[in-house]
Amino acid sequence: MAKRPTIEQRLERVRALQHEESSDVLRHELERTLSDSSNFVVEAAAKIVDEQELTGFEPFLLDAFERLLIDPIKTDKGCVAKTAIVEALNRLDFDDAEFYLRGMRYTQPEPAWDGSEDAAAHLRGACAYGLVKSGQLGFVPIMTALVDLLADSCKTARVHAALAIANTGRGEAIPVLRLKVLTGDSKFEVMGACFFGLLQLDAEKSISLVAAQFTNNDIDVALEAVASLGEIRQSDATKVLIDTWKRPHRREMHVPLLISIGLSNQPAAIDFLLQLIKDNCADSEDAVRSLAPNRFYGDLRNRVGIAVRATKNQRLLAIFDEEFAE
Repeated sequence: MAKRPTIEQRLERVRALQHEESSDVLRHELERTLSDSSNFVVEAAAKIVDEQELTGFEPFLLDAFERLLIDPIKTDKGCVAKTAIVEALNRLDFDDAEFYLRGMRYTQPEPAWDGSEDAAAHLRGACAYGLVKSGQLGFVPIMTALVDLLADSCKTARVHAALAIANTGRGEAIPVLRLKVLTGDSKFEVMGACFFGLLQLDAEKSISLVAAQFTNNDIDVALEAVASLGEIRQSDATKVLIDTWKRPHRREMHVPLLISIGLSNQPAAIDFLLQLIKDNCADSEDAVRSLAPNRFYGDLRNRVGIAVRATKNQRLLAIFDEEFAE
């Protein structure tokens, strides 16, 4: 009797399918591996369906999901396969609001060094994104479920909830995120997700609220606010960052402000950082580094190079050569 392939061998076989074009053979292999007893094999198969957007696999994904709910700590430790399945269903625009609502309530406590840890936080988040796209429910019941998730005990789930609220694209969702920012969260990552969501939904009206967090007692929250304003690449946000840098500010924010100014890639930001370089001051090195992420935009590399060489500062030139290498 032939010996069954090991999990490693089965995983290797599935991973080899990543390079296969869609065909009857590929579909048959994926259907088979989605019923595998190993959650890692199922996870790998679901990721291929996700990455290649292979339609028609919804029934097989759902069957695998239900099977992995049975004795889940044994069949899907870490919730990795079920999460990959939901992500694949999202990619395929699978629309079953009840499925996503059930997933948003699912928990999977697993033993951890300090007691137990809920392994299903990412799963709940993935279901939140699916629910937002659903056409089966109105805005109010969707937002109700997302608000519940925003109060989840797991940081990861709360982050996903804030981002999913932003994904609604609806201005009516803004008050929820504003309330969360104003009342705060014990985890800075959640606050950062709320900043991102607010700026995505209405940057013009949210910049001042996010900038107000620069004085938050939690420096990590303040830094999330700084980063968020740089990421939206909006002129008013850039002005706030530059004005804040020019005024007395917390030492920990000094370099992050320059980095966010650079990431904004706004004309005023480029001019400001170039002037710091030309001044050949204590902040010139950080100014060069802050401009580096934009080195492939237009003639920026040339402009920075001219400014650096004009200083005749060899250390600054060495940093430029390293950071702006093509």
